[in-house]
Amino acid sequence: MESILAHPIVTDGFPYRAFHAIHDARCRPDHRALETQGLDGTNVYNALDPVWAEIRPPFSWGCRCGWTAISVRTAAGLGVKEAQRWLNTGERPAEFQFVRWPTYDGKPIMSPPGWSRTGVAA
Repeated sequence: MESILAHPIVTDGFPYRAFHAIHDARCRPDHRALETQGLDGTNVYNALDPVWAEIRPPFSWGCRCGWTAISVRTAAGLGVKEAQRWLNTGERPAEFQFVRWPTYDGKPIMSPPGWSRTGVAA
């Protein structure tokens, strides 16, 4: 999926990513917090944001969160102001907005040391 999303035609169509936590008793609170720490308080992150590169699910052992590639229209509907302007003007932002590093309980939300999406310790 990542290679398809990296194609220039697709990248322009789906420049945002939505983070989805699993809402059950096993969901870690820091994972749930990522649904409100994206752009403009949403679960939406820019695909090029370094934060997204770190928190893209799964981003830790046992993570069951998911994500969706979303369009400018969808991001705008979710409340992302940058996407709303883009949709209204038809002009792609000269510079995309990135989020401040997300935190939970005063600590940055990051992958644990040694974590790797490939299953091989880094």
